[in-house]
Amino acid sequence: MALPLRFRRAVVPVAVVTSVLMLASACGGDDDKKADGSPSATKTSAASPTGTDAPASPDATSPAGGSGKPSATGGTASGTPLTEAQLKKVILGQADVPANVKVAPFSANDQEAQADEASCQPVLDVLSGGVTAGKAAADTGNRFLIDDDENDVSVILLASYANGGAKKLVDDATAALASCASIPASKAGSKVTFTTEKVDLTSKADATLGIALVTSAGSQSIPTDYAIIQVGDMLAIFVNLNTETGEAEMPDRQLLDAQAEKMRAAHS
Repeated sequence: MALPLRFRRAVVPVAVVTSVLMLASACGGDDDKKADGSPSATKTSAASPTGTDAPASPDATSPAGGSGKPSATGGTASGTPLTEAQLKKVILGQADVPANVKVAPFSANDQEAQADEASCQPVLDVLSGGVTAGKAAADTGNRFLIDDDENDVSVILLASYANGGAKKLVDDATAALASCASIPASKAGSKVTFTTEKVDLTSKADATLGIALVTSAGSQSIPTDYAIIQVGDMLAIFVNLNTETGEAEMPDRQLLDAQAEKMRAAHS
């Protein structure tokens, strides 16, 4: 049964090779095309979802050994992170989305941005789940193609961590955001500046973090919204952009809740 929810479309202008995403390399584009790069000062969580409550989560395999229930540190009692095969059962997929959304596998980029100041690196790490930096034990990803619109890129990355690792990524990033409104960095050999704004989000997850990101490289300023949820020793990272227009918007709360419920079921 598909979730009675609506995918929102978060969008950005034509991207440069330096990439707006921590997760995926965007396509190269016309360096003269620009968009307003200032994140909105009034950004809040997405509008209330329509329809009924999300259905019960499908079965997901728990880590081997122990109860698999979250501990006080945010990991599992067993301390054994989920494998990639187990994560594939937990991430939202084709059976969870409306008929107009097509789901395909998605792989994380092989290179993360590196902040000039080490104190700001936790913000960049949480945007990618630290996957290519070796902070995650396993990961999987899905891309959601909405109405066959190739310009729209909606991605969920799901990753598992050793006991407490997911919580630490979120906690460290949250603490760093207060002093990292602007983050000069390097990615793929190019200089880029990330402007960040913490966005108030809520969900059924153990922790929920919204980050409105503006990537400035060359003559372009590209806005993107990230929604990060933590349940036990897993992170789900929602990233949305469109390579044709220039606005960004967080996913529906119901989408976050649906993913959180599947993550929690994997710990039960």
